[in-house]
Amino acid sequence: MKKIQHKILSLALIAICLIPTGCQEFLAEEVYTQYSPQDFLKNEDGIKKVLYGAYSRLQVNNGMREDQWTLSEFPTDMTLESGGQFEKDALPFINFQWDASSAFLRSIWVQMYTAVRDANVLLENIDQITSIPPAKLAQYKAEGQFIRAEAFAHLHRYFGPVPLVLTTSTDDLQPARPTNEDFIAFVASELTQSAQNLPVTQDLRGKADKGTALAVLTKFYLNTKQWQKAADAAKELMDLKKYKLYPEIENLFAVQNEINDEFIYIYPCLAQGPGNLYMPHAFPPITPFRAIGSITERSSEHIQVFIRLSTPLTVACGCS
Repeated sequence: MKKIQHKILSLALIAICLIPTGCQEFLAEEVYTQYSPQDFLKNEDGIKKVLYGAYSRLQVNNGMREDQWTLSEFPTDMTLESGGQFEKDALPFINFQWDASSAFLRSIWVQMYTAVRDANVLLENIDQITSIPPAKLAQYKAEGQFIRAEAFAHLHRYFGPVPLVLTTSTDDLQPARPTNEDFIAFVASELTQSAQNLPVTQDLRGKADKGTALAVLTKFYLNTKQWQKAADAAKELMDLKKYKLYPEIENLFAVQNEINDEFIYIYPCLAQGPGNLYMPHAFPPITPFRAIGSITERSSEHIQVFIRLSTPLTVACGCS
């Protein structure tokens, strides 16, 4: 009898363990400290900090090698990669077998949507600020619009139309993808509007100005096959009379020429990030290399990412 009771009890316990349990709603936790956009964005210092954070994500400074070089060139014969741990990451692209599990693609997705989130924080709260002149607020708002639009345009290059997350006050973890037409119209509208309110010249290198927005708009029109609109945006960019090709391309990346009129969109960052990590994966294994100083000695150098006025489809990269 005791054995039967023991078996019944054991089966009952097993049955209870197999019954699905868990919360049906988000876990409610007590919050002790919280970032408050309404309080943080009351002055110009707060606005700048949010913008700088958004720029840092938009410019993929922590993953520029993969984003700007390897993903584009692994499927070609431009980047040679055989042997070592990095080949494991390269093979899916070399063999045209990549999927959503790629760490490279996930990194780009996270970086761009973090930039979108920061831009949304700014755009949702900036109209409530009264302590800053309207013209200055319009400029900051245009920067937020540019960052968000360029992030979406960048995502479109890899994934096509992605969810247009335009607010931070949502708990929808699976937002719907818009149609390609609606996505393209939104990004083009945001870039056009931001170009209208951005200054021709900014106070800091790397910040978006009117030429930046027009160049990205031109490239976006080209990538979405809107040829006449691309030509019109490029003409508006050229009419700014701000940019021209550098006469000596072999000296374009020289330190003394770091600032010149050919660069339209610049990502200033230390070479400690991507640095020259590209070269070991681009040259054949037998290529001899000579060390040129330590990381410490080279830490003051900069990487510049730019759009050449003559080739708006191409984002070129180089060390100066």
